[in-house]
Amino acid sequence: MKKIDVRFSASEMAEINSMVGKKMVKYKCDPFEFSTSVYGIVGVSLEDADYAFRNKIEVMDYFGEQEDVALFSVERKPFSNIRSLIQDQIMIETPVEATVSEIIVVNERQQLFEHEKQIYEVLLTR
Repeated sequence: MKKIDVRFSASEMAEINSMVGKKMVKYKCDPFEFSTSVYGIVGVSLEDADYAFRNKIEVMDYFGEQEDVALFSVERKPFSNIRSLIQDQIMIETPVEATVSEIIVVNERQQLFEHEKQIYEVLLTR
């Protein structure tokens, strides 16, 4: 059986958990011109640190085929250095000024079976 694990790393989870109890000052993302979804990157500014949440597309084995897979990640990054992945796109900043009380991370487990035998298990963060 092939196992693929693309969940948040332990260090990413530690960063996320450290956000609880802190004040979120603002966030920024691309404007919602064509969709109510955000693609690529979101910047989050807390009282003591700034973070970039990214969805990066990588080609990898996904259930036996080479597919584009979105890998979700988080890293500390100065707010001014967080830029849209779309060339010449200006991100919209939205003030929040509220304390982060809870963060829910959704991890998903996908399985593929062939003739009742499991051949793939994929663990990923959404």
